[in-house]
Amino acid sequence: MHSIQFKKSLALVLVVVAFTYATALQNDFVNFDDELILLENKPVKDFDIYTIFTKPLAEDFVPLTLLTFAIEYKFFGLKPFIYHLDNIILHLLNCILVFFLIIELSGEDTRMSFISSLLFGIHPLHVESVNWVAERKDVLSCFFYLLSLLVYLRYSKTKKVSFYWGAFIFGAMAILAKSFALTLPFVFLLIDYYQGVKIELKIIIEKIPLFIVSFLSILIAWPLLHVMSNTESAISIQNIIYVVPAFCFYISRSVLPVGLSVLYETGATRIGFLAYVITGLVIWGINEFVKTHQSRKNLIIFGLGFFLISGLPACQFIRIK
Repeated sequence: MHSIQFKKSLALVLVVVAFTYATALQNDFVNFDDELILLENKPVKDFDIYTIFTKPLAEDFVPLTLLTFAIEYKFFGLKPFIYHLDNIILHLLNCILVFFLIIELSGEDTRMSFISSLLFGIHPLHVESVNWVAERKDVLSCFFYLLSLLVYLRYSKTKKVSFYWGAFIFGAMAILAKSFALTLPFVFLLIDYYQGVKIELKIIIEKIPLFIVSFLSILIAWPLLHVMSNTESAISIQNIIYVVPAFCFYISRSVLPVGLSVLYETGATRIGFLAYVITGLVIWGINEFVKTHQSRKNLIIFGLGFFLISGLPACQFIRIK
């Protein structure tokens, strides 16, 4: 049984996050991707599951996300309230999962779980994913991603086969909701490291089923993902060079979320000097924290590794959607 402090902390997170996003229920659809993803998407309106799961949409392969839209359309038509409500519900569920994930990783530190899940819930970088109907793929993929991590943590502690396949199934669903979840097998390895498991061949072999799902999702979407063209390849020198500035950009926006936009110009020259300064201060602060909190060293390493691994797709190291 969880303590009263645990329940109050989690309840407070949910109340604050729900209040923060309540005004989104009054929003309508927008003419930027909502038309392509939902309003004018014939397979979604026709509940054509075969097409949804076999043919990428424009530059995206997000069949599970499209399936949720198809279900909503079948029962509710095009009522914006329903679509926004479901996005908010998914985000609240994600806050709960973050709370439990940090509880598991931190040794049941309720205060750390409260702060982490609250920041996750109300951070301005998440507004786009929650308030924009077409970005359902973010909150849906995140939901299954976090579920997969929690179940895998159970597997790593108990070695029960049911938890292993549960983590695999939720991981596959995360990938089918959005291709950014392709990083999940590597995060599993990071969890093994955090749990003190020696990384050897049999540990890597355990992840093969999820690697296969990742490969198949790329294979299906390959023709329309623009990962290769006459002028650029899936991994180019330009992509590699841009990784460091991109990470600086995202770190700075996480610490100081100003100048946010739906679309950003790419290129190292467009990353402001302030982003590098903030990143440097963050690195210095983490280093100083580790020096004085050695007991939290592995958790901090896990957090940094998680940020770097999960952030690679956003940095366009490999050009996937």
